[in-house]
Amino acid sequence: MKFVSPEQYYETLGFIAKSDGSFEIYREDNQNQGAWSHEVRMNCYSNLQKFPAPLKNKFTKGRGKKVKHRINCNEFFEDLVNNHGFSLSQIQNLVQIRATIPQQYHVDFDRGYNL
Repeated sequence: MKFVSPEQYYETLGFIAKSDGSFEIYREDNQNQGAWSHEVRMNCYSNLQKFPAPLKNKFTKGRGKKVKHRINCNEFFEDLVNNHGFSLSQIQNLVQIRATIPQQYHVDFDRGYNL
């Protein structure tokens, strides 16, 4: 995942923090099928035009009719879970996540949340 600035990073986190059903962060236990380890991914369901550029740039083909795109970026999503209070689901705790955002980036986070 590539970001041109800290402002873009926190805007993207704000977008992911909303629970509007557009996407879901989930874990695939690929290690049970012979892979090295699990993968944390994002399934993208709707509102694709609103996704910030760093996420759009990582779109891969979706699976089935419901999943329009998928984003594979294990390190990024694990960082969100481990350091910013995100959960592996469609529902996120905005208050918990926002508390991890440095004050100087709250405007950027809120802009992403309101996309």
